[in-house]
Amino acid sequence: MTGSMRDKIAKTTQTARTAQTVRTAQTGQSDPGNARSSVPFKRPNGRASFPRRMTLDLDNARYDWLRREAYESRVPAAELLRAAIALMQGDPELRQRVVARAEEEHPAP
Repeated sequence: MTGSMRDKIAKTTQTARTAQTVRTAQTGQSDPGNARSSVPFKRPNGRASFPRRMTLDLDNARYDWLRREAYESRVPAAELLRAAIALMQGDPELRQRVVARAEEEHPAP
């Protein structure tokens, strides 16, 4: 990474985690005293980058529905999925319904 790019990234630092990442990139050494957080890394363009990625395979009907919902609500599809996960985490009844539906579609071996 060039010095000018490092400077641009450092200037856009918005979180403690980002500052740690920038220091690590500059020095090549991690900061063991700083625990991982759930705060996303803020890229220079402002878009968040979360520490874990997941690939999701959808049939055409579900894919079309999700893209349409994202477009109509003007919310990224990934944010809709994150919000659905948050709702399940906070609502045990909803979580049970979702798990039951998943078990119907994909029974345990």
